[in-house]
Amino acid sequence: MGMRATATNGLLLDRCRVSDEDILGEPGGYFRSVINHAYFIAFAANYLGGAQAAYDWSAAYVAEKVAGAEDPLMQYHFGQVDTAIEAARMVLYDAAVLWRRWLEHGRREQDLKPAYLASHRAKILCARAALLATDTALESCGGRATLKSCPLERIHRDVRTYTVAPPVIDRSLELLGRNKLTNPQRAETEWTLH
Repeated sequence: MGMRATATNGLLLDRCRVSDEDILGEPGGYFRSVINHAYFIAFAANYLGGAQAAYDWSAAYVAEKVAGAEDPLMQYHFGQVDTAIEAARMVLYDAAVLWRRWLEHGRREQDLKPAYLASHRAKILCARAALLATDTALESCGGRATLKSCPLERIHRDVRTYTVAPPVIDRSLELLGRNKLTNPQRAETEWTLH
């Protein structure tokens, strides 16, 4: 459906000798590593890029072709998308700053949890902004926007498939809620990776 330029297939190496000095980490270690949690902001950046591309393309199309740029209802919907994109961008940048802080301050445990939680927030908000942007773009531009010759057709397909990348939004929301409800006073500072 979407994301046709990417593949995340497994790779099985049979009878392959790897010397100790060529091994990165330990077998299966990636899935237990901290960097796996930081990868959520990469998903969020993809979502945000799709949202911005759909927003920019559809705004130009509406202003030039649809003659709806002066319609208050059209302006309202584009204002919603603008707000969603900018809010998502701020949360994504915040997550990136928190991960950088974790790296620059010696990977301290107390810096890890805020970065991890911010990554989940960024993934949620960027995915929602992307869905809103592409839905608004399709509805504003009309049927021509669904043609293969239109970039919006691909952007919409890609954005729609982004949201199934783990963890899905429901799991991220569950994690954020559990974090707050299990220790409402100190949830942001007390945490272990285990």
